[in-house]
Amino acid sequence: TKATSPSRMSSRAGRMRWLLAKGTGLRHAEATGFGRAGGKLLHIIRTKAIILDMKILVTGGCGFIGSHFIRTYARSARIVNFDALTYAGNLESLADIEGKFRFVKGDIADEAAVEKIVSEGFDAIVNFAAESHVDRSLYGPKAFVRTNVEGTLVLLEAARKHKLPRFVQISTDEVY
Repeated sequence: TKATSPSRMSSRAGRMRWLLAKGTGLRHAEATGFGRAGGKLLHIIRTKAIILDMKILVTGGCGFIGSHFIRTYARSARIVNFDALTYAGNLESLADIEGKFRFVKGDIADEAAVEKIVSEGFDAIVNFAAESHVDRSLYGPKAFVRTNVEGTLVLLEAARKHKLPRFVQISTDEVY
């Protein structure tokens, strides 16, 4: 079967799997088989590729969507969860998979902290870190600009400096 494009996938998780596999050279695969592409072992599920043993920096991994992403990939990838643990993050939401990922407390707008973690070397950054809730953005817009714009820029610059092959940006409506 042919790999599905992200615009034809109905779920966010499906689009995430496609984005992570994009650029690996994978074109065709069995529905539930294994294959190799770009030196990585891929497990194919419903024509979507999940990269095994990939080292992924997940920012905002203690939030609602980020924690589900970590829970999904913790068995097949090496995950480092970089989160500031603000009002939106709760490390206890990942208590059921404790020990399956590494947690580092940090803010994506802190250049030194981001540089230190990204210098460890990753195959991808998946950025879920964001200030959210429209009402909060109206009463405190500086925090939103700092995290959602400046923090994302800090991550992008670190990814470019360290030549990371993949950067997946997940955003929030407050950015728009």
